[in-house]
Amino acid sequence: MTDPTPRQEAPQTDLSGLSFEEALQRLEAIVEDLEGGQMALEEALARFEEGMRLRGECLQRLKEAETKIEQVLADSEEASAPDAAPDDVEDPFA
Repeated sequence: MTDPTPRQEAPQTDLSGLSFEEALQRLEAIVEDLEGGQMALEEALARFEEGMRLRGECLQRLKEAETKIEQVLADSEEASAPDAAPDDVEDPFA
């Protein structure tokens, strides 16, 4: 038997305004609340949905950071390639 009452969707929170650290803190708070088991089922589902959106946002930002780091490293390697550096300059980091 289905419930005739329409299910309220969890409000979509704009996550783009949050820093990575803020999103991660919210996600950790949601996990802690869910593990506590003291909320109603509907509230728990709404918090779970929010947590999954936060998880996705955090993963996306980590992927973007990883891509940026890889690009910086690649640019650095290109700049320090033997044909790009003068012969009389010694790399102090080698």
